[in-house]
Amino acid sequence: MKNRIASLSGFIGFDYNDTPCGIDPINQSHFEMWCGNDYITAKSIDEVMTTKIFNGNSLTDIFDKITNFDF
Repeated sequence: MKNRIASLSGFIGFDYNDTPCGIDPINQSHFEMWCGNDYITAKSIDEVMTTKIFNGNSLTDIFDKITNFDF
């Protein structure tokens, strides 16, 4: 998933604990991320992977628990 996000190919949506979440890679230093009503802008792919926006967890923490991928 990290490679897919870093490729800047477009929006990635998914659900985590029945909450809609997503990542929209704008460019190499601007990634919009949200989970429910929480929203942040990450400045690197490493920040995308480690920021704890998903109910107190990072994307790395929840990867095996997300559902309904929309690539």
